[in-house]
Amino acid sequence: MQPCRGESAERHNRRDKDLDYIRQDLTKHNSYTLWTTIADQMQKIREEYEKATGQKLQSTAQPIQEIVLVIDMDTTAKQVEDFCDKLKTMGMTPLSYAIHKDEGHYDKETGEWVPNYHAHIIVDTTCWEHKVVERTKKKNGKNVINPKTKKPEKIKVDAYAKTIKFTREDMSRLQDFAAEATGLERGVASDKVHEEARRFKAKAQAKEIMEQAETIEGQKALIAEQEQTIRACVVEMQEQGKSVVKNFDEQTGNLQKNGLELDKALIERRNWLETASNDDIEQKAPAAVLQMLRPISDAITVVAMAAAAMASAIADSVSRSVQEKQKMLTALTRQIKEQSIWKSTKGAILSLVNKPANRQVENLQEELREVRAEAEEAKAAFEKQNAAIAESLRAEEANSHSLLIRLNDAERRNKALWEALNKEEATNAALREELRTEKEAHKKTIQEKESLSLWIKGYVEKMDKRLRAIAISLVDYASPELRQRYESRGLPRFIGEQLWASVVDTKEERAAKRAALQKEAEMAQKPATLAKKPTTTTENKPKKGLKL
Repeated sequence: MQPCRGESAERHNRRDKDLDYIRQDLTKHNSYTLWTTIADQMQKIREEYEKATGQKLQSTAQPIQEIVLVIDMDTTAKQVEDFCDKLKTMGMTPLSYAIHKDEGHYDKETGEWVPNYHAHIIVDTTCWEHKVVERTKKKNGKNVINPKTKKPEKIKVDAYAKTIKFTREDMSRLQDFAAEATGLERGVASDKVHEEARRFKAKAQAKEIMEQAETIEGQKALIAEQEQTIRACVVEMQEQGKSVVKNFDEQTGNLQKNGLELDKALIERRNWLETASNDDIEQKAPAAVLQMLRPISDAITVVAMAAAAMASAIADSVSRSVQEKQKMLTALTRQIKEQSIWKSTKGAILSLVNKPANRQVENLQEELREVRAEAEEAKAAFEKQNAAIAESLRAEEANSHSLLIRLNDAERRNKALWEALNKEEATNAALREELRTEKEAHKKTIQEKESLSLWIKGYVEKMDKRLRAIAISLVDYASPELRQRYESRGLPRFIGEQLWASVVDTKEERAAKRAALQKEAEMAQKPATLAKKPTTTTENKPKKGLKL
């Protein structure tokens, strides 16, 4: 039970409005009965309230209420009328009722039609009998508080033409009446309130939007998780880049000792890798971090391969040095053998020549041993470093391959998530636009109703004046036979029973006023009549046989 929306409720009950939650093929099972319109009843309430209280009815008053009665497919109009009769015992005046068996919705999971069988009963809750009741005393629209009890004061007033105040016990009686009239199981006491179809639809849309928002939040969380994974991959690759740059610098120092130079493009790649490895990715956007993965991986591979190539070049240089010293040793040995031929004939000279040569051979042999040892150590270090570099390259290649696979998967998931997010945002925008359009249409409908109501009110007042003038003319100037004939043909019903009765009641007063006015006019003309009596001629006398 709630305040009625007036003419809008009547149009809804008559099915004069297009609704998206009804089935046209089931509308034939509906029924509608009207006893009194809301406009006529409100006019009566305003007039009687003003007579009883001496003041106009407040604009916030809601004497017309609408009751929604739950029924089933087999409920008949007779049962609903029985319920209306029971409402009269509580002081209500039923104005109309409508049985709706075409409303409902389709289940989203099963697709089946879920009906909503109910009936609307519009009632007037104004008290139309004189009885004394207690009401809260008001002053300037506020309760008057008793200073002793600290509670609102009560006064006794005549309830005639005032709205009836219903209690929770009265609402419980309504439940009993509903069960008795329809034969359905009585409802259980609850604080739940019936929701209108529009509010129910709005809540459903709001719930759907909230679910979509939760889905979007979940997708955002998943995107954030993917972002953290990508950042972790970049940090790991930055650490590998730092290690590769350090190894590259060590090999560059060894290479420069042997007089070799590096390519400028390789040095630029090394410098970029060092900058990227020291870059703070926490301050970068996810897209920028994602774009760093592949360039860092490529730079690590190139710089690591360059370091391995430099180590190989250094080993080749050491090997060439050993070979040159070996050739020098061979040449000195041959020279010594040639000098030993002259030993028998020229011992003194050969002794003087062989001593420095032997010392030089010993020195060369010692230097050769040192060079060989250094070459063996360099070869062993190169082989060890080469194996470590090869193992690092294999690990880097496997890690890069794994990272690329994860990167591609992350890119695909992010792309799918962004597409879903854009789709959800477009759906929400469409829903918000639909709600805004419906709100504007509702506002426009209310404005049109108010304009139409004002026009109808003026037209009704104009017609009331015209009907009153017609009624006065008929009552004052028509013969009794003519009045009787019109009354028998239903003229009072056409003009209005109350209006006709009020005009008939005041006929004698209007006749008395006209007689007084006529008498005054005759008294004003009487001296002139006595001074000059009109001469009677045969022309002024009425002819016999004629009726006036």
